[in-house]
Amino acid sequence: MKLNPSRWWFFLPVGLGVVVIIVAVALAPGASRNADQQTAIPVRVMIVESTSVQPRLQSFGEIRPLQVWQGVAQVAGKVAWRHPDLQNGASFPAGTRLLEIEPLDYQVAESKADAQLRSALAAQAEVVSRGEDLDKAIEIETRSLEIATAEYERNVELAEEGHISKLQLDRIERELLKQRQSLQSLNTQANLLPAQRHAADARVAEAAAGLDRARKDVDRTVFT
Repeated sequence: MKLNPSRWWFFLPVGLGVVVIIVAVALAPGASRNADQQTAIPVRVMIVESTSVQPRLQSFGEIRPLQVWQGVAQVAGKVAWRHPDLQNGASFPAGTRLLEIEPLDYQVAESKADAQLRSALAAQAEVVSRGEDLDKAIEIETRSLEIATAEYERNVELAEEGHISKLQLDRIERELLKQRQSLQSLNTQANLLPAQRHAADARVAEAAAGLDRARKDVDRTVFT
């Protein structure tokens, strides 16, 4: 059977259309994927209630404390007070009062030491005051001696000229000698002042040290 050439013109557009569809499908881009999409992970949720747990340790052997405190009394006396919980193995916060020795004797010693220090300070102040008074007295006596010396020299001239008697000149000379002796006595006392001040300072230092020891002894009656 022979086909009519006019029929070929009918199948030709149909064939071209099929070819175009096949090419278009082959060249079409595929569906895009979201690279950032996260994969879901299955999760199991549990509700846990808080409870108190008391750990226990079971072992065998000798147990020793890491730190051991042994109190040594620095003062003698009767224990007047003791912490009710003080026993072997007990622990206390820092600064807790544990023991107290009867402090009466040490408090009395502290009062006596305080009185000795006050007395030494008073003696020291007296030496300082005496030194100031001596300085003023020496200044006055020195000026008086200068006046008495000038008066004596003037009377010597008067005696040589016969205006006063030898008896009057002797009396004026004796007054001059007394003035010199008075000044010399004041200077002697002033020369002794440095040693007296040194001794007074030493007594103050010794009394202060005694008071410091007495106060420490009072503090040592309490164990913390």
